[in-house]
This record gives sequence, C-alpha cells and structure tokens, in this order.
Amino acid sequence: MSYWILANSPRLRVQSFFLLYFSQGLPISVLRLVVPAWLASNGASVGDVALVLTASSLPWALKFLFGFLIDRYTFLPMGRRRIWIIGAQTFVIGLLLVGAILNPAPADIALLAGLGFAIQACMSAHDVAVDGLAVDILSADERPRVSSWMFGGQALGNAAAAIGGGLIISTWGIGFAYAAMALWFVAACSLTIALREREADRRLPWSTHGDQPPKSARVENSWRDVFSVTFKAVLAPISLIFLSIALLKGFHSGVFVGATPVITSNSLGWGADDFGILAGLVTVVAAIVGMFAGGRLGGRFGLVNCLLAMLMLFAVLDVMAISGAVNWTSQSSVIAFATAWVICDVLSMIFVMAIAMTLCDKQVGAAQFAIFMAVTNLGNAAGAASIGLSNWIGGPEQMFWLTAATHTTAVAIIIGCFRSRYSADV
Repeated sequence: MSYWILANSPRLRVQSFFLLYFSQGLPISVLRLVVPAWLASNGASVGDVALVLTASSLPWALKFLFGFLIDRYTFLPMGRRRIWIIGAQTFVIGLLLVGAILNPAPADIALLAGLGFAIQACMSAHDVAVDGLAVDILSADERPRVSSWMFGGQALGNAAAAIGGGLIISTWGIGFAYAAMALWFVAACSLTIALREREADRRLPWSTHGDQPPKSARVENSWRDVFSVTFKAVLAPISLIFLSIALLKGFHSGVFVGATPVITSNSLGWGADDFGILAGLVTVVAAIVGMFAGGRLGGRFGLVNCLLAMLMLFAVLDVMAISGAVNWTSQSSVIAFATAWVICDVLSMIFVMAIAMTLCDKQVGAAQFAIFMAVTNLGNAAGAASIGLSNWIGGPEQMFWLTAATHTTAVAIIIGCFRSRYSADV
C-alpha cells in the first residue's frame, strides 16, 4: 500500500490534487453559476441574484482565517493537513444533505443564501488545507505543472457541475443537485482517508499504523509565531504588490460570473439548463487547455510574463465587449466570447496560483497562500456584488467598462514594478 503515500509518488500527487480540486469545483459551479441562472430564469430580481451570488462568494474572501487555524492546529499523527481536509468534506456532506431535504424554491432567497454561504465556508477550509498540503509537499519544479492540473481539475469540476447541475435542477429540482454532490463527497472523503501524506502517518486517529507518537492537537508554533511569520511574509513589498494584482484578478472574474447569467437570460432567453450547458462546455475546453498548456507555458516563458500576456488578451476582449463587436443576441457570438474569456481566466489563475506558491514561506504556507487567494476571492465577491449596479449604468453588458479598467491597472502594476522585483527576489 506504499502507493497511497503522497510523499513517495509524484504521479499520486498530481492525481490526488487533481481529484481534490475537481471536488471543490462542483459546489463552486452549482452555487455560483447554476443557482444564479436558475433564479434569473425563474423571475428573481437582479438584487436577489446578487445576494445569493455574494453569499456564495464571500467565504472565499474570508478563508485566510482558516489559514491561521490550519497552520496553528492539527493532528500530527495523521499528517499536518489531511485531518482538515477530511473534516471539511464531512461537514459539507452534512450541509448538502440538509439542502437536499429542505429542497428550497426560487423564492427562498434567504435559505439559498445561507446554504450557499455555509457550504462554501466548508469548501474554503477544504481549499486552504489542500493548498497548504501543496505548499508543504510539492517541489519548486513541480508547482507550475501541478498547479495546472489542480486548477484544471477544478475547472472540470465546474464544467461537470454546470452541465449536470443545470440539467438536474431543471428536471428534478435543486434538492436532487444537493444530494448528487453529497454522494460525490462521500467518495472523495473515502479517497482522502485512504491517502497518507508521509510513511509515518496514520490513516485515522485510531489506526495502529504509524510511527509517530500521539501528540497534542497543536503544532509547536505559538499563535504569536504564526502571526509574526505570516505577516512578515505578507507585508514584504513583493507580496503587497502581488496582492493588488490578485485583487484585480478576482474582481474581473466576479463581474463576468455575475453578468453572464443575466445577459444570457435577458438577451437569449436562456434558463439554468441552457446556461449550465454553455458554462460546462466552455469550462471543459478551458480546463483541457489549462492542464496541458499552463505548466508548459509557465515553464518556458516565465509565470509573470504569461500572466501579463493573459491580462493583455483580456483587454482585447474588453474592447470587443464595449465596442459592440460581441453581439449579445447571437448565440454563436456569446459562445465565442465566453470561450475566449474562460480560457484566459483559467490560464491566468494557474499562473497566479503558481506565483503565490513560490512567494509562500513554508512555515505558514496555509495562512499565507490563503491570504493571497482570499484577496483574489474578495475581489471576486466585490465583482459579483457590483452587478447590482448594472441597472444604473445601462445594463449588465456595460460592466465590461469596469473590467477594462481592472485589466489596464493590473498590466501597469506588473510592467511598472512587479516583474522586476519578482525576477530579483525569487
């Protein structure tokens, strides 16, 4: 059974991180894409859609809080991170079963928002623990490739949930979608239990295997040490510059995710199933491109240069959306635009993740990486919430003025100061 030890097998590391990120993609897509489209197609107001979307996005902006807990506390006989992954999966199974039983209607905005927040909070903790494990166990030369498969896995999970979730909700209701996700997470939790981080780890607290003696639920670092090292790393000039880029990256994604369900519902008359199929198919294409091209591009041209190129391509797409080159009443035009946008988004997120891992101090890898990603998700939540302003600026199509400003600013930051510092410091 030595194959099930992550430290011993590069292939197992790729496969495991892929599957863990695939699992994360399921509730992310259902709660942030399919449910808003389902609400919009059932007559919910833009404000209600924005409320549910923001509630489902906000836990990802707060996930740095889990980072501190995960760096401070653990159960070392099972490895430093795995107990948190198993715990998050167990809680999300319970919440999904609650959602399946309650089976909320489109009018139950408060319930949908509450379930979205709670489920995404569990996924946020899960993500922090998985990312902390990646920072701990991946070598520097593995990170671009594994980051590609991690985010590609999440993108494929997004796609599977967008297609399957949209069809399930339209056919049988949202309760069945919650139940289907719960069943998947039972299988994912079983896999996580089977894995071990290193040879000496136990699979479960009561397992007899493992050479490590029982220890306290705390690691040796005090809270003071955890905060001191984390903030020293985060407040380094290169990290602060990167945080501004991460915030802008998240904002544009939130705008796109919030605007497209409303645009397709208003302009094309699409329901949740139609939008889900589009989002799923586009994401599959983007995930495949990301998995097979992301690591290779980052290794050959440099992570920062590749991120800069993606932001410049986004600027071209912004101009197309603003100038009228994208015909929002044409399915082919919308599909082509969405495909190009999502491919660039997946690739840019791969490069952001790999850069973030490189900048992390391993002592506080979970907390520091979580802060980087939390800022990205804070921008995401802000972008999603900004959709509520679309009625005052001429419709959701006009939101691409905001993304144009976002991309221009990010390009200026990278060229002006980040690229040279990254090359000198890393």
